[in-house]
Formats: sequence, C-alpha cells, structure tokens
Amino acid sequence: MLTGSHNFLMYEKITQSLAGRIAMVSLLPLSIHEMAKAKLLHQSLLDEVIYKGFFPYVYQHSVSIDEFYNQYILTYIERDVRQVLNSVDILDFQRFIRLCAIRTGNEVNYSDLANDAKISPNTAKAWLSVLVASNIVAILPPYFRNLGKRLIKRPRLYFLDTGLICSLLNIRNAQDLALHPLRGALIETFVMGELLKNKFNFGSPFDYYFWGEQQRMEIDFLIEKSLNDLIPVEVQASTTVMPSVFNTMNDWQTEHPEAHKTAYVVYGGDQELTFKNGTAVPWARIKELLDMLNK
Repeated sequence: MLTGSHNFLMYEKITQSLAGRIAMVSLLPLSIHEMAKAKLLHQSLLDEVIYKGFFPYVYQHSVSIDEFYNQYILTYIERDVRQVLNSVDILDFQRFIRLCAIRTGNEVNYSDLANDAKISPNTAKAWLSVLVASNIVAILPPYFRNLGKRLIKRPRLYFLDTGLICSLLNIRNAQDLALHPLRGALIETFVMGELLKNKFNFGSPFDYYFWGEQQRMEIDFLIEKSLNDLIPVEVQASTTVMPSVFNTMNDWQTEHPEAHKTAYVVYGGDQELTFKNGTAVPWARIKELLDMLNK
C-alpha cells in the first residue's frame, strides 16, 4: 500500500492486522535527486526551488503556485483532517497549522503553541500528531548521552514541503523568500526533508537528531551511522563558507568519542569545498553526501 497525506485515513479503513501480508510505503514529495534526474532543476536557484516546493503536480502542469497550495491546504483540512478530528473548527485548525509553519526548524513548546492558537496543550499535541501521521510535518528528536549537562531535551518541528510553508507564510515568490526573516529556517527545513526522503526512498539506515546546549551551542543535524559514529552537519544559507562555520562541530567532536572524524556543512553554493576542519557540500548534492557516508 502506498501512502502519503492519507496515511491515517488508510489505517482507519483496515479492519485486519494484515501482519506479514502487506508492505507499506510512504511517498513523500519529490527529492532534489529525483528532480535532477527528471531535468527539472536546470539552472534553478535554491530560493526558487524552496518557494515552488516538491509536489510533482507543480512541475507537471502550468499552475499558479499560490492557488495550488491554497487548494491543497483547504482540501487537506476540510476533507482529511475533519474525518479524523470530527469536531475541529476549520478556522482554528488553519490558524494552528500556520503557527506551526512559523515554528519550522524550532523546538516544540506545546504550551506556547497552544497559547498562541487559543487551544489547550492537549489539543495542540493531538493536532500536531495528526500533522505527523499525515506526513505534513516531522519531529526531530534531540541527541543527548551526557545527562550532567544542560542539554536541550525538546524535539524540533519540521515541515516536509517548503512550498507548503511558503504558502502558509504568505511568501509569494522567490524574491520575497530571499528577504524573509525565516529564510534560514526554511533552508534548514529543506535539508531535513531531503534527509527523510533519502530514508524513505532508499531505506537508508541512518537516524537523525539535533544537538544543543541551553543558551550555548547547537548543531543542526547529527546523522547516526552507528552508535559509535555520529556525523555532525550544519546548514548555511549563504553561497560562501568560512572555516569558522565548523568551530562548534569541531568542539563537539573533541568532547564526544562517538563523533565522526569529518564535519560537514550543507550550503547554498554549487561547489564542494574542502577545509582542514571539514567539508562543505552544495545543497543540490545532499544525496551524494549521504551515499558517500553510507559506504
């Protein structure tokens, strides 16, 4: 069975366990690798790709990007969500999902989210679980082994399609995105989406985390190749990289024996750059990086 945003609806309709008799495959939007193979990237810039998002229909037809995502949101909420949350108020849920979009790439604080959405924390948890179950958002857990340090313990929230976030944030074109205060979070969200697509599409054995110390340092992603091999990855929106961007990751590598010997930065440029203390990988070559790490 192939599932997408109808994931939870499919579960409702299955009355038997079917254990050992079916395989379930979750289909996420297009990956950069798939778009490159289909010659959909051409000379596209990162902001343009993030604004358009990764739904095949956007590239298959000459459609208004705004209209496509507006209709997607309406049909998702009015049809899919209401079948699961029978008493949900459409306007309340629309406000909730927009508040989640603002928080992409940030820690989940149910109390703050509930307060801004004017709902209870339990309702916020229930509604967010629906977004997760329908593959609209994903939750990235924190990594911590040293319980003596004041490490961040809350998970982070990421949307799985950047075009959907741009629509929710009223970003109308790539030029608006280039100047938007959440551009960095959107590029980080794009990278998170590519990591998960690689896991879903190719059965990647990697697990993903983030790491942070309260009011001090953080690392965007830790790719767990094994318990004793964790690869630190930072995301940088600019088209250039300075060696200092590796400093936090290098400090973390020094303190953690399970750290991978090389640190990586995924950035907005188009050339792979090698430094003494790490490697910078272009945004369009994330799969190549993961393939190399998987060897």
